[in-house]
Amino acid sequence: MQFLDKAKKLHEWCFVADGHNDLLPRVLFKRAKGRTKVIEQDYLPLFREGRVNLVVSSLFIGDEYLPEMGLRRALGCISALRAEMEESPGLFSLCRNTAEIEAANERGELAILLSFEGLEPIGNDLSLLGIFHELGVRGVGIAWSRRNYAADGCSFSPVREGRKGGLTEFGVRVLEEALRLGMYLDISHLNDEGVEDVFSLFDVPVTASHSNCRALTPVMRNLTDEQTCTARRPGRRPGAQRLQRLRRKS
Repeated sequence: MQFLDKAKKLHEWCFVADGHNDLLPRVLFKRAKGRTKVIEQDYLPLFREGRVNLVVSSLFIGDEYLPEMGLRRALGCISALRAEMEESPGLFSLCRNTAEIEAANERGELAILLSFEGLEPIGNDLSLLGIFHELGVRGVGIAWSRRNYAADGCSFSPVREGRKGGLTEFGVRVLEEALRLGMYLDISHLNDEGVEDVFSLFDVPVTASHSNCRALTPVMRNLTDEQTCTARRPGRRPGAQRLQRLRRKS
């Protein structure tokens, strides 16, 4: 109990962020059935009980909506959030940077940040990344557990398939543009080859929003000790030769 008491005090003292939550896909599903004020009624009480300051909501697209409906579903999630904010003013808000997150918390509001979970919503159209940035998306979860135009994801369990690839030429351009716009990179669900490419080509901080330790739980979404150490190592330099080689494939 002494340990739990200390943990509770630490939790109350710290800024608490839920780094990955499928909040908006669930909200969109419930609103399609006629519900309103879904966040206020179904989720906000739990976030407040847990003293959560920030929720990073994914723009996850289920297999059943791909390939034709990926863009529409992502826009639907953002539209649902905007409608929920109008229905529940002063309770939560869409935030685009740390200053807006802090301001929301000072007003007593839950801060919500948007992140891709897989780049399926933009397909192979780089210009759509800027549109989503204008709409408030700040996280780039590069892949989910499937292949897209940017990279390969990692399956939940072993499957019979051909050889995996890392970042595609399009994927490299997407990440370059994301970093130019000030978006952050999330390597959860990205396969090992893609993680290696991110570390090799981009000398930037990354997040693994819902990955754990593969040495303890051997599933592919979790990170190896080497990947964890590499992600923390300062001064990584982009692999210029590798980057040029990928560009020459275009």
